Amino acid sequence: MSHNIANTSTSTSALTASLPTVEQMKAWSRDDIKTFLQGNRTRLNLEDEDINKIYTQRVKGDTFLALRYEMLVNPPLSIPVGPAVKLIKFKETKSTTKAATRKSPKMPVLAWDDFLNNAFYASTALDTGNRIFSKPNVTGALSVEDSVVDMFLKTMEDTNNQRLILLPTPERWSKRYVCRAVKGQPDAIRCGAGNIQLLNDSDASLILSAVEVKPEQLMKTLVADGTELFNAYNTALTTENDGTTAIVRQLFGYMVVNDLKYGLLTTYIRTWFFYRQDEDPDNPYISPTVHINQSHTSDSASFLEYNDEYRPSSSKRSVLRRTFGRITRSQSKKGKNKLNDNEFLNSMKNYKRSQFSFGDVLGNGRSGVIFMTKLHEQVGALKMVDLYKKEYLLQEILNELKMYLGPLKGIQGIYIPKLLKYGVLHEAFVFILTSFAGESFANNRSITEKEKQLAINGLMEIHAKGVKHGDIRLENIMMKRNELTGHSYVWWIDFAWSKMINNTEDLDAELSELKHLLGMC
Repeated sequence: MSHNIANTSTSTSALTASLPTVEQMKAWSRDDIKTFLQGNRTRLNLEDEDINKIYTQRVKGDTFLALRYEMLVNPPLSIPVGPAVKLIKFKETKSTTKAATRKSPKMPVLAWDDFLNNAFYASTALDTGNRIFSKPNVTGALSVEDSVVDMFLKTMEDTNNQRLILLPTPERWSKRYVCRAVKGQPDAIRCGAGNIQLLNDSDASLILSAVEVKPEQLMKTLVADGTELFNAYNTALTTENDGTTAIVRQLFGYMVVNDLKYGLLTTYIRTWFFYRQDEDPDNPYISPTVHINQSHTSDSASFLEYNDEYRPSSSKRSVLRRTFGRITRSQSKKGKNKLNDNEFLNSMKNYKRSQFSFGDVLGNGRSGVIFMTKLHEQVGALKMVDLYKKEYLLQEILNELKMYLGPLKGIQGIYIPKLLKYGVLHEAFVFILTSFAGESFANNRSITEKEKQLAINGLMEIHAKGVKHGDIRLENIMMKRNELTGHSYVWWIDFAWSKMINNTEDLDAELSELKHLLGMC
């Protein structure tokens, strides 16, 4: 083979950069595969025995590219989990543009094997005579997810928070709203602030850990007692069990997009701690199960001691003091064609977290926080929705995208913002990046008659495309003023509830609604 496959680069990205194309790799012989694996055995954590197993099975280039995790770890290959994960990761990097799917990527997770032992050894050094918390009063399993969130946070408030608020930078477990810079919609977070008063005023500037809460009844159907989550997840990859994979990838997505090293999945009864290594941030590690009623014994730590060992860390972010209105509209679902939505998702490009630069918070709504964001030299307002969580929000952002790409495409940059980018972020969020449209009418008390007329003209142009906006509010009318020329620019945003319509009476009624709102009747 003419290509130098005995690569000596120091990273997977460098490794793949000097490899031939997929088509060339398909033509590799079994000897070529063996030479490649021998040349990269350290990087891929392979032993001679592992390489010989692959060689003995007559694995050629096309077969090598088709190998899946379950094929590697099961007979006849029986490759250990560590090198199997690295081989799968290498194969994933051969494709620079991956389509997003409603299913999680088939990337196995690893066991955080030393978590329990490290926590136990650390617990032996604790001053047991100086406790500022008591053993939690465990309540029976709850079936409603919000109730589980509240019970978990109450337990942490009664126990762990009493220690965290005494840290040099005070911390606490809380709902995500106390930190405005949270990306996505985790059920809870561990956050910090410059002082206790800011923390008590829900003005946290640090997010240290993301928490996803699921009812125990649900998790029992996915992860039975006596089964570890990391094993259940890796098994689910081979059985197309979207429930387990979606939950794990959802939490891991929160960790990635918020630049967090740690995450926590809990049912209140059972808890699993997640971890990302600095040198290998794309592969999650998951701890063994920790029960909330677990007490300190001669060979294991208690639940609270595991929390003491679990020490999130993150770079400090600037405190965001801007206030903005919160959207409070009905959360009724709309009927969608799920097959079409799935096809649409499958066609989307998947972007890595490292490609995004997040800036200031621009606003907040049902779908989460809107950030000023830079992606591929394009700067604008970014809205993102969890891929695996609230179905109605996912359907709404897909509907908005279809409006931008379909009937409203011709008026982008004139009456609505320009659609700069869209796709999937780290296979966990669907996002829309649009041109920055200034501030809303709701936040400006000096709207001129001309600007009001521009808003009316914009809605009429939207109607001319056969589209009913569906959500007439001042918050959805944006404006910018050119101080030098005196010109104003007005755009309509938020087409989550928009739809094509032939009924002119409905369109006229929506226009009348706007005129009444603007006092232009």
